[in-house]
Amino acid sequence: NYPPYEVGSYLLRDIIEINTPGTPTGTEIWAAGNNGISVWRSGQWVSYNTYDNPNGLISNDIYKFAVDSKGQIWVSTAAGLCRFNGSQFETIMVPLSPGGKPLLPGKLAAASDGSIFMASSDTLYRFYYPIDNQEGQWQSWSFSSIYPDYPLSTYYPIYQLETETLNGQLWLKFQAKDPNNNNQTFNVLVRYHDGNFTAYSEAEIPALKSLNTIPFIPGNSGDSCYFTCEVGFLECNLGSGNSNN
Repeated sequence: NYPPYEVGSYLLRDIIEINTPGTPTGTEIWAAGNNGISVWRSGQWVSYNTYDNPNGLISNDIYKFAVDSKGQIWVSTAAGLCRFNGSQFETIMVPLSPGGKPLLPGKLAAASDGSIFMASSDTLYRFYYPIDNQEGQWQSWSFSSIYPDYPLSTYYPIYQLETETLNGQLWLKFQAKDPNNNNQTFNVLVRYHDGNFTAYSEAEIPALKSLNTIPFIPGNSGDSCYFTCEVGFLECNLGSGNSNN
């Protein structure tokens, strides 16, 4: 069964399976498209859009989903960020850093600890639930603090923010520029794990230079990644800095 036409037309950006204990199937399928959201629930498709449903959704242009530690579904849209509380969507106002730029659509991911990450072109944001604060708290890091060696590229600063499926580590891929080399751009990978950021650049792993705009595929362990390239796959062992074509 495919999502109905209003979601599947022209562009289907994301699709996830959500655990729903107590329902007949125990799961739901959420599909994001350029004209709303469709959910496969109890054997039928249910649509969410701004046309005729007063459900709080702020845009029909949907990019990505993420699920937090409470099982709430976060939705990245062209108009901002929403969170589904089980019956309605609520708009999430991200406390942008002073002078910070707006969030980038689609740059949304959940880490292994159930926290939610999102990105603008200059800042990474995290929402999480501390034990003593059921309302949740925000953190933010400028990319200059995560990778202070070189400034970000202004043309394609942030490529991708993804969670590794098998062990839940969060990965960020972006481009930086070298002011000492005619602002030549180069690829950088950043891994978030156990509250820490680790950055890998072409200087450490020369094979990163051959990456293109196609998304990377994290490997089975936290120390490896597979990248799609024009001529095949590139395997990078981030622990040793070795690479194999």
